[in-house]
Amino acid sequence: MDYYRLDLTYDGRSFQGWQTQPHHQTIQDHLNAALSSLDPALQTIAAGRTDAGVHALAQVVRLRMDKHYSAAAVLAAANAHLPPAIRVLHAEEVEESFHPLNNAGKEYRYFWAPQIHPWQEGLITQFDYPCDLSLMQAAAKAIEGAHDFASFACQGTPVSTTVREIYKAQIEFKTSSLGEEFPLNLGGYYQFTIIGSGFLKQMVRLLMGGLFNVGRGKVSLAQWEQAFSSASEAERPAMAVWHGPRLGPVAPPDGLYLAKVFFTAAERDARVRQLALRATIL
Repeated sequence: MDYYRLDLTYDGRSFQGWQTQPHHQTIQDHLNAALSSLDPALQTIAAGRTDAGVHALAQVVRLRMDKHYSAAAVLAAANAHLPPAIRVLHAEEVEESFHPLNNAGKEYRYFWAPQIHPWQEGLITQFDYPCDLSLMQAAAKAIEGAHDFASFACQGTPVSTTVREIYKAQIEFKTSSLGEEFPLNLGGYYQFTIIGSGFLKQMVRLLMGGLFNVGRGKVSLAQWEQAFSSASEAERPAMAVWHGPRLGPVAPPDGLYLAKVFFTAAERDARVRQLALRATIL
């Protein structure tokens, strides 16, 4: 057996998420098909199962094959047969012990703007309701720490615990760095960055939906903070499915990106410090 690490980026608009499906219109299905000429019995597993319409800047995949090829050959074969919306950025041979699920955390980013260009449809969420940015920033800060996120998850693959640790969560307003030469947005955009030990199904999008409601005044900051201090996991039956009220809808997938997978705590903590420093400058 030979093992490889693949770093992928993809535009998720045309795909039904990462995980293979009977209709074969997923990232995993296309990657497996692109590499099947090297080994029809290959196996792939990713660091995160992005949902339909969600994008990735840096998804990490472990590829297992019975036949040996150089990393360069694997990279070339993949990109020669993948659709343009999926690219393998890097490939390297790894030990059998490498597993993308054994990571030190992941970073997601969610982008939205009051107005977007037509060609940005599906790549950034258009949300034109007036929002109080300072309230949303305070609400994002309340997410940090170890909490039970059962009320911010949809039913999916069973998990042993709904507690996750969030190392950093912050919201920023940004303007296009390329100015008028290549306008990336109309009048600026917003970015929600969250780094955590792991994420439940649609957790980031439910958090974003709740943050939108805080910004609009539909959910008070006190209500939001209470959600992270009540209904602890120990007080609920094991593997319970949340049936209580939610603080917001599932936000659209358009603006969500898997941005980074961390494989050491040092790398993750350095990114957390970088974001904290950036917040003090803004």
